[in-house]
Amino acid sequence: QNAISACRAALAMLQAVRHLLESGQARPVVWQGVRVGVASGEVASRTVNAALSADYMVAGRPIHSASGLARLASPGRAWIERGTAALVAGQMPMRALRPIPTSGNELPVVAFELLSTWNDMELSDAPATSNRVLAGSGATPG
Repeated sequence: QNAISACRAALAMLQAVRHLLESGQARPVVWQGVRVGVASGEVASRTVNAALSADYMVAGRPIHSASGLARLASPGRAWIERGTAALVAGQMPMRALRPIPTSGNELPVVAFELLSTWNDMELSDAPATSNRVLAGSGATPG
């Protein structure tokens, strides 16, 4: 459930920025900076107390993976890692991306792009075939 909520939040962020652009409340240059990465897994968190509020600090592999995906994503796109894709397969529309070579990693990063609707997928019956769509690209979640 957390992975689905994170994916929905990622799409909601992109939709909110689109709305601001369409209403003239933001300049188009803002869109170039909006890129979202989502990764799943365990993180460590701690409270960092300030004078009037409490902030939180988190650390762990998913934080670094999500940050890396956000850097690699195209402007206005939300990318998720393989583990998250496995958790939301059949429940969130997505398409597999080609493996992405990155410095510091022996193996290329396997990522998926979240789509705003099932209609954005290549097949019209995406919920029934989402695993086949992902497998057909050479990348499978999980």
